[in-house]
Amino acid sequence: MDRKLVREMNRGGIQMIQWSLIGLITVLAFYSDIRLYIIPNWLTVSGILLGLFYHVVTGGTEGFIYSISGICVGLILLFILYLFGAIGAGDVKLFAAYGAIAGMEFVFQSLIYTLLYACLIGLVVLAIQKKLFHRMIWIFNTLFSFLIMKNWLVYKTLPSNQMLRFPLMWAVLPAIFTYSLSMKGII
Repeated sequence: MDRKLVREMNRGGIQMIQWSLIGLITVLAFYSDIRLYIIPNWLTVSGILLGLFYHVVTGGTEGFIYSISGICVGLILLFILYLFGAIGAGDVKLFAAYGAIAGMEFVFQSLIYTLLYACLIGLVVLAIQKKLFHRMIWIFNTLFSFLIMKNWLVYKTLPSNQMLRFPLMWAVLPAIFTYSLSMKGII
């Protein structure tokens, strides 16, 4: 039987396995991050290894490249946010696991949705704390200093005790759900 035909026949099953793994890892990471403020290594490493194993078995060299490229994109994009102190190391490894399981496109799309939800959650939290107006002025001044005055270290001017902190999984969970709905053409 033609290899492409076999791939097409298995495509639905592959997607079901990928979405099941993504769903399981997301729910476990959400629970852990909300309760303990940590995403455990056993979960992220298991996701990476399962994704690699699955894609190597089902796709050989192409599957390995698919999985490794997803891991690399997840690590690189999220590591940038980690360097700025915006997220924790568990979040970086979680997106590497997502990349291993579902590939680069999934990482890109789910990260975009995650960042949008994180911004929305941040605005709501600041509004509830009655700090939204003050923070918007700070953001404007920071952007002005960064873009116009070329002050590259300006992001450090906000004291760490004033940084808005919440588990990123608050944004990741609805982002993954939104992405899954968009894949089905619902939104």
